Amino acid sequence: RLLRYEISTDSIATGTLTATLAWQAEQVIDNSYSVFLHLLDDGGQIVAQRDVVPRNGQLPTTIWLPSEVVTDIYILQSEQPLTAGTYTLIAGLYDSSGWQRLPVVGAQASSSGDFITLGTITYLPDEKE
Repeated sequence: RLLRYEISTDSIATGTLTATLAWQAEQVIDNSYSVFLHLLDDGGQIVAQRDVVPRNGQLPTTIWLPSEVVTDIYILQSEQPLTAGTYTLIAGLYDSSGWQRLPVVGAQASSSGDFITLGTITYLPDEKE
């Protein structure tokens, strides 16, 4: 379960976005899941992404204890400089062995089947950038 999250856009001018997510295991987890974060442009194309087993592979979901809260920091770096526009950050989990995303259950209206929308970011570069 995603308990909370925080998004930092301090370095967005360089195409870098930092997201801190706090997850909580509700029961023993038998599969190793990877977290995905995708920054999408207004056309829905991925411009930056991070897919990783929590804590850079060091804390797989199979060793999380029920009720344990795992806070993890994810850094997304765009390969190209971002252009002015609105971007959407989505997140979710998928089974590393079969690439199957987990369904989002009990979320607010900001979810869409197999991901949750964490927020939108409007980037307006300074004239001098």
